[in-house]
Amino acid sequence: MCEPSGWSWWLSLLPYMLEANTVLAQKICHDFRVNERGEDMSDAPDKRLLEALLDSWDRNNTILLNLLHALPPGGLEARAMGGSPSVAELFTHIHFVRLVFVSEDAPEFARNLPEEEWAAERDPDRIAQMLNDSAKVVRDDGNRTQVRSLRSN
Repeated sequence: MCEPSGWSWWLSLLPYMLEANTVLAQKICHDFRVNERGEDMSDAPDKRLLEALLDSWDRNNTILLNLLHALPPGGLEARAMGGSPSVAELFTHIHFVRLVFVSEDAPEFARNLPEEEWAAERDPDRIAQMLNDSAKVVRDDGNRTQVRSLRSN
């Protein structure tokens, strides 16, 4: 177990900061499609917002993957302090939360949720696949929104 010093402490905080971007991305993507009156806004004239959001989403996922692949041996087991989630559990939590947000905000694109929210997965390639899968669900939803908008114009 690593104590809150050096790289392990910062490493354990970064996924929480990136998770905040996930919440924002889901909220903006949902709000872009449906306004406060429940009206479909998919054909709104300014699609640059959605394009910028999806680009930001891709960058966010790339940062997570780069962080995952930069971990030294044993890095997935690192914890900020005793009793806190491991780095592996933080990554799997992000995957889980992304899928929950999709199921809540765009249920037509929802996927089955993993059995465990805080899985202690030790295979970085498996974690990378999970992160890519959940990022793709969000991106595909955004792309479908844009395609529907283009077809309606």
